Amino acid sequence: MRRKITEKTVEYIERPSDNLIHLKIKEGRYKGVIYTYGKVTFNEEDGLLKFNFNFVVNEGNSRYNAIQLKEDKRFKNFIAKVLIFVFESEMREGLEQQYKDKHGEDKSYPITPYDEELYLEEDDEHTETNTKENM
Repeated sequence: MRRKITEKTVEYIERPSDNLIHLKIKEGRYKGVIYTYGKVTFNEEDGLLKFNFNFVVNEGNSRYNAIQLKEDKRFKNFIAKVLIFVFESEMREGLEQQYKDKHGEDKSYPITPYDEELYLEEDDEHTETNTKENM
């Protein structure tokens, strides 16, 4: 089963106790899981941009506890794809705002960014990311 990653996949939540922004998964097998990204780094290997990230699972759900999720390759692949979606969304919004600031609010944004849709496959083991579980 394929599940498209969209703005409805996760929501940002803030906890007054730590002043961090966390993500809560709103659908699928990880629904209800709350996690936080830590340091994200980028490097180029063989002409490809790769990234590494740290994360902490703050709360599991009824199916997986936090310890299981830290070791779950599918979960790591899923949150890597969510991170790519967040980067692309933020970049797109920034470019659109720059264009509107320069050309006026009534102008439409003429550039279509690279728009490969991100999906989570139920057996998605092929995504290669390097992750570190502790921040």
